[in-house]
Amino acid sequence: MQRRDMLKICGTLGLTGLMPLAGCQNNQAITAVVPFPPGGGGDVLARSILEPLGKELGQTIVIQNRPGSGGNIGTRTVVKARDIAHTLGYVTNGVMCVNEYLYGKKDFDTRVDLVPVGAISKIGLMAVLNSKAVPGVTDWQTLIAYAKANRGALAYASSGVGTTSHLAGELLAMTAGLELNHIPHAGGAAAMTEVLAGRIPLMIDVMPNAIGHVRSGKLKALAVTTPERSALAPDVPTMIECGFAGYELFAWDGVVMPKGADAREVEHINEAMQKLLKSTEIAQRLAKLGAEPFLTTPETFAQFIDKERPKWAQLAGRIAANIR
Repeated sequence: MQRRDMLKICGTLGLTGLMPLAGCQNNQAITAVVPFPPGGGGDVLARSILEPLGKELGQTIVIQNRPGSGGNIGTRTVVKARDIAHTLGYVTNGVMCVNEYLYGKKDFDTRVDLVPVGAISKIGLMAVLNSKAVPGVTDWQTLIAYAKANRGALAYASSGVGTTSHLAGELLAMTAGLELNHIPHAGGAAAMTEVLAGRIPLMIDVMPNAIGHVRSGKLKALAVTTPERSALAPDVPTMIECGFAGYELFAWDGVVMPKGADAREVEHINEAMQKLLKSTEIAQRLAKLGAEPFLTTPETFAQFIDKERPKWAQLAGRIAANIR
């Protein structure tokens, strides 16, 4: 068969949806870059969609972990990829909205050098309290009263400077007009260990890291940070219900491609992602991780990121000013 005829057939199949567009290019494997360490929370969430996505597309997806610099190293790999049509990147709210304020000047800009393909999930946070850590501090009322009477004395733990748990604590301080003592740790597990031991009373962490300790009775759930109550903890009020007007925060993630990606291929991958996210199997897999499916088109994902940026920028800017 002549090459010209093959190209015509591939074009027809691609337009009719019978074959992935990239499949017309010798069915070359797709590289999906995850900018976090293997086995970590981000990596597990990424694989929950990227591994079945390959089967849905009828193509091989090779996942590469490129951790470092809060996700910047792996993200740069995506931005600088030569094979645009066969490169995907896993991104988070930190990668897309926070890092530019915390890691100095970079040679790429996520706002212009990446093309949003689609979101994967939303991950709510939960404010938890060890009521034995500070005598008399057992709920929001006593916590706020103590913090106002002892400026800078009430500590909260985070999984590190600039992480979502740090930003969540910063938002609490802003919203409630408090001066809190931030104690960063090398990861969420280390931070939660200190809270469980009673050395630090408070943490606002992603649900997967917090809810088990609440269910076991070791910690008290004060609130969730999502706009509505979480199906994972329906009896726990939202921060807004607790009187913190405007407090809404949740982690999120998604898939991108390098700038210049073909719009038809972006749509094609997004359609496959949406099909998976609507499936019971993927929804259950995400639920076990404390996340829920987040269905978007490429356009609505891009709009969502733009809407989120000012909120994260304000928080990250405050943090950056404090660490300079």
